[in-house]
Amino acid sequence: MLWALLHGESTVEDARPDRPAPDFDTDAAADPAVAALRAKVELRDEASFTQPYPAHFGASVRVERRDGSVVSHDIPDALGDPENPLSTEQICGKARMLLASASYSSAEADGLIAATLALADGGVVADLTRQLR
Repeated sequence: MLWALLHGESTVEDARPDRPAPDFDTDAAADPAVAALRAKVELRDEASFTQPYPAHFGASVRVERRDGSVVSHDIPDALGDPENPLSTEQICGKARMLLASASYSSAEADGLIAATLALADGGVVADLTRQLR
């Protein structure tokens, strides 16, 4: 849910355990389980997060459980921002997820990722372009 707050996107792994990969499509948004979760979400503008923008792009999430207890978490800077960078592993994971959603096989994604990472060590752009469809 925090991803949705920071990036305007949502994943539905919890609502759709039969589809563990993140869903960003219209079918996922129309799924009754997703709609039921969406109906429970309230989005508010909080000055403590909007005033520091654009220097910081944070958010807070607060969850009220069925038993009445509350859990919350604040993130002052969005994951992937310079103040809260992604690790190489996280970037590669995101690339794999996005390439899979574009119908690239695991082997194709691995080839693209490897060729991209090799550029930092003197790899050749032609090796990367050969991996593209």
